[in-house]
Amino acid sequence: MLINYLAYVKSPARLFAAVAVACLLAAGSVAASLPPGLSQPGDKLFAIFRNGEEIGSHRIAVRSIDDVTEIRTEIDIRVTFAFLTLYDYSHRAIETWRGARLVSLKAETDNDGKPEFVDLEGGADGYTGTSSEGRLDLPPSVGFTSYWNPAYLKSGQWLDTQDGKLLSMDIEPRGVETIDLRGNSVPAERFHAKADDGAEVDLWYAADGLARMRFRAFDGSILDYILQ
Repeated sequence: MLINYLAYVKSPARLFAAVAVACLLAAGSVAASLPPGLSQPGDKLFAIFRNGEEIGSHRIAVRSIDDVTEIRTEIDIRVTFAFLTLYDYSHRAIETWRGARLVSLKAETDNDGKPEFVDLEGGADGYTGTSSEGRLDLPPSVGFTSYWNPAYLKSGQWLDTQDGKLLSMDIEPRGVETIDLRGNSVPAERFHAKADDGAEVDLWYAADGLARMRFRAFDGSILDYILQ
């Protein structure tokens, strides 16, 4: 997702996964043991701006019962000029966690007409599955480009949840900054992440988790994700 986001010409998608706990999670939202980086169940909606113009949305929805947590990510981007659609992107992903362990990740992306996917199962020894890039066999230390989990900042490798590419990451802490969050000034810790192909993203984490994102596209444009 990081690479193709920043290339900015590589992605739309439709949700395809139905996890075994879906019916249970739909019945309620009672948090007992959440994954790291989450303070409580609920939704976060980010508006996406490209050079100041709103072009889409990024939603993170968290539902939890007992030690099972389901996290859905929905991203939609559309760039138009006059009456023409120049770029269309949609990404859907479902993560299933048991306590602090990711046990399943299923994602599907329509990459501007090109279908891409990731289908992973997790265990104590790591993750196995398939993707658009082929067979996956990953260590338990790998991170993912779902961004909500600050624990991934400790990992030197992230899996692109769009197509299954394994990225080597350089993570640099940038310190605590004051940001505007829904009309309030709040402190947030900033990190700069750079992939081995030059793609870059800035991530801000406040007391209740992910608060802002900023991507620099390969064409030089800036994509800001502002929490609504």
